[in-house]
Amino acid sequence: MITSPYLGQAHWLKNTFVGELIEMYYIWIFLSLLVSAWLTCFSFPSPFGEFPLFGDVTTLVFIPAYFVLYSVILNVLMWMLKNRRLKVIVLLLVLMLLGVSSVLLLRQNYSQFTSFFLTFTGLIFGFAHFSLSEVLRRRRQKINRISISFLQKD
Repeated sequence: MITSPYLGQAHWLKNTFVGELIEMYYIWIFLSLLVSAWLTCFSFPSPFGEFPLFGDVTTLVFIPAYFVLYSVILNVLMWMLKNRRLKVIVLLLVLMLLGVSSVLLLRQNYSQFTSFFLTFTGLIFGFAHFSLSEVLRRRRQKINRISISFLQKD
């Protein structure tokens, strides 16, 4: 049986706020995926709605949810990919796909200027979500490295 004075401390480390912070990233991604997918599916703007005001409200719900959904997908892709060049290429491709698809989706109900404005607004929501997710992911990685090095001390 291996005994070390650091094992008890590492166990304490896992059972405190640090352990919760590691799990917070996974909970954040999972909840973001569920909520944004649900809102995207149920607030998809229909081209010929009977109630234009209701269509505008659902569009205001749809845009942030759509961009946050893409942010979650992009964050999972960044987490899975290890090559830095491939990450940049995937990031640019997803952003281009996201921008073009949102403008095309919105042009059926709105003018070109309005669809570009709504796309830009959605990009702000998506960027904020992606940035927060990256901060949580990097903190999780940093804490994992610290706890692993803490366990390896003799």
